[in-house]
Amino acid sequence: MYSVGEVAERLGVHWRTLHNWERAGLVHPARAGGRRVYSETDMSELRRALMLTRTERYSPRAAAQIVTLERRVAELEGK
Repeated sequence: MYSVGEVAERLGVHWRTLHNWERAGLVHPARAGGRRVYSETDMSELRRALMLTRTERYSPRAAAQIVTLERRVAELEGK
């Protein structure tokens, strides 16, 4: 489990970016003592969103929608 600061540092983004992506529905971090904590799955989805925004030039909102849809497809396929 990773804190907001750890995730932001590892991904090279501002911590507010993570909060914005949470509001957009990209990730749903757990809470521990009132603080957000991110799982390995969250980290993977955030890395995917970053790739979409940085290399594919999708907007953050579009990247969040793509990752959310990919997550849903994986759930339906039983992965």
